[in-house]
Amino acid sequence: MQETLRQLIETEKFDGEIDLLDQQLANFPDEVLLVASDIATAKQQVATDRSVLETEELEERRLESQMRVQEELILKLNHQTAQVSSNQAYTALQREIDAAEQAKTEFETLALEHMEAIDGAKTAVSEATQQLADLEAAGPGNLSEIDTRREGAEAQRSKLVVSRDGECAGIEPKIMKRYQATRKKKRPAIVVLDGSSCPHCKIVLPRMRVSEIMRLEEIFECSSCRRLLAPAKIYPKTD
Repeated sequence: MQETLRQLIETEKFDGEIDLLDQQLANFPDEVLLVASDIATAKQQVATDRSVLETEELEERRLESQMRVQEELILKLNHQTAQVSSNQAYTALQREIDAAEQAKTEFETLALEHMEAIDGAKTAVSEATQQLADLEAAGPGNLSEIDTRREGAEAQRSKLVVSRDGECAGIEPKIMKRYQATRKKKRPAIVVLDGSSCPHCKIVLPRMRVSEIMRLEEIFECSSCRRLLAPAKIYPKTD
C-alpha cells in the first residue's frame, strides 16, 4: 500500500500539470479569435472615422454654399441701393444688407469650425488606418506564434500523459477508480498526513484513525473534506 499511495501522489502531480496545460489549450481558440476581432474592430474604427470626415466635409461645403448665396445677395442689394430714390427705401435695403452680412459672418464662423473638425477627422482616419495596417501586418505572425505555443503545449501534454500512465500502471483498478472519483470533486484528491490533522481542512483526526492510516493496510479518507490520506512515511527519509 505504501508504493500505491506514493504512486497516487505522483500521479496527481502529473494530473495537475496536465490540467494546467488543458487550461492553456482551451484558451488558444480565444487568442485566435482575438487577433481577428482586433482587426475587425480596427476596420470598424476606420469606417467610423471616415464617416465622420465625410459628414464634416459635406457640412463645410453646405456652409460655403450658404456664404456664396449671402455674398450674391449683398451684391444685389448694394446694386439696388444705387437705384432707390427715397431714404425709406434706402434704409430698408441697408437693413437687408446688414442681415445678409451677419448671416454671411455666421456661416463663415461655422465653416471655419468645421474646417478644424475636418483636420481632426483626417488625423483620426490616418491614425486608424495605420493601426489597421499594423494589425493586418502582424496578424499572420501572431497566429503563427499562437500555433507554435499550442503545438508545444500539446507535445508537452502528450509526454505528461505517458509519464502519468506509466506512474499509475501498477495501481489496482478499484483504487485508481476511487482516486479518479475523488479528484472529480476534490483537488488535490490525496494529501500527505504529517501529524494528526488533515493538511487540507485542518480537522483533527481520531487517534485510532491516525494509527490505521500509519499501518498502511488500506487507504482512508478525511471525514471532513473526503480527501484521500497518505502518511508522510511513504517517502523514506534520506540522510
